[in-house]
Amino acid sequence: MSVSHALASISSLARGLRQAAALIFILASLSLEAGAHPSTRRYAPPQQEPSELDKLLLKGRQPKGGTTKPTEKTRDEAGGRPAGRGRGARTETAAPVARTAVGLSVTFVANEPEVEFTVLGTRGKMLLRGRTGPDNRFSTKLSPGKYTVSMSRGGRLPRFQQQVSVSRDITTFNFNFPARPKEAEEPGVAESAEAEAAPTPTPAPTPLPARPEAVIRNFLDPKQTENVSAEDWRQVLSQTRDALQHEPNNKQLKGRELFVTGYLEYLAGNYEAALASFRQAAPLSTAAPEQLLVALGLGHTHLARDRADEAAAAYRSATEKWPDSALAFKGLGDALAKMRHSTGADAAYGKAMSLGYVSDELVFNKGHQEARNSMRNDCAQALKFFLILKGMLNLDSASRIRNTFQADMFTDMGYCYAEQKQTALAHDSYRRANTLDPNNAWTHYRYGESLFKEREYAEAARELDRALQLFMKRNQPGDREDYKRVQELKEKADKKLSKSK
Repeated sequence: MSVSHALASISSLARGLRQAAALIFILASLSLEAGAHPSTRRYAPPQQEPSELDKLLLKGRQPKGGTTKPTEKTRDEAGGRPAGRGRGARTETAAPVARTAVGLSVTFVANEPEVEFTVLGTRGKMLLRGRTGPDNRFSTKLSPGKYTVSMSRGGRLPRFQQQVSVSRDITTFNFNFPARPKEAEEPGVAESAEAEAAPTPTPAPTPLPARPEAVIRNFLDPKQTENVSAEDWRQVLSQTRDALQHEPNNKQLKGRELFVTGYLEYLAGNYEAALASFRQAAPLSTAAPEQLLVALGLGHTHLARDRADEAAAAYRSATEKWPDSALAFKGLGDALAKMRHSTGADAAYGKAMSLGYVSDELVFNKGHQEARNSMRNDCAQALKFFLILKGMLNLDSASRIRNTFQADMFTDMGYCYAEQKQTALAHDSYRRANTLDPNNAWTHYRYGESLFKEREYAEAARELDRALQLFMKRNQPGDREDYKRVQELKEKADKKLSKSK
């Protein structure tokens, strides 16, 4: 072999060795990246589509808590520009962030902002981490199952742990994080009995009583109406009576005294006395705002007395006279919902929302009417909507949703379960509805109907008998046909019982 051939062979061999070494280096780097700790991996969170709950129930409402703009350290993880530039740029590892995953929308609620949550799975493996925002909430997605939630302030002690179980029915968890510990004294500062005592805080000044016009204006404002309390009405009543001492023949002041008394009686549950006060106030209240207050008071009182037909008439008259009153349309929706006029109730609720009345109760009630409309043709689909509504009852503010509307929802849910041959779940729903509102005639009727089909004739007869009493008490035009059906079913249950003896 010539010298030139030998040199060529050696050069080719060296080039092959360099290529092999480069390939080994690349493979080693990839294996190290694949085995890196989850907190140092780089990934781009998938974009999330709005949930069905957002589309169905929260139309036009801004989500609680805002989005967080990524910092310079995390933009690389979010798919933006790199954190550093150039070959010598130092890469800083960002703290683990809450990773999105396929699962249920879960919300952790603390009693203060900036509480750091760490969610641990089985065997103590960390799944995600995040902090509560200004609204004290931290939201993420988790699959159904049991988790350990660890809380701290900025990763420092003390820590607080609690077990949670995520399911389709339970997705919101409230935590009472321990109070902040007192700041330790600086080294070298000895405790002394002669230490300067903390200054006594100056008591807050006693608030001035609200003027009657301001209370009336706030009550008629759909964004303020829920903030007007019985104490506000008592102050208005006191000031009105003081003014009457100087003007005893002032009809406007007399009318105001009467309708304010009516609202106080209504809030106290004395509906007959409230009704009498509103009726006496009607001819004396000549100003437009006060006329609207009387009309709304009549509607509220009729609805509380289970006279939904008379309430609907009062509210409808108010909507015709004051077509821009969100409160009147919301009340009309409530009355039509109690009469099971789902389409009309849904439309009235929609009008109230377009006029600026948006509350948890209104969103819940409107969603219920939409679900009730769907149950006529597809109980399986309606059940999905009812489960979404049931999840709303876990919200902090859901306590404002009145028991009577919750009972209606659980009654309809029980009917859909019964249609799907899920008897145990149907009966659980009916019992919960009865607990929320024992005087709901429709609940007793549906529960008795289901018991009759299961041949539980004695219990069916008791539920049907209770339904008959409540239908007779309400005596509404729309209930008379229902009364006949219940009466016929009760007679069948009685016959079955007599044959079995």
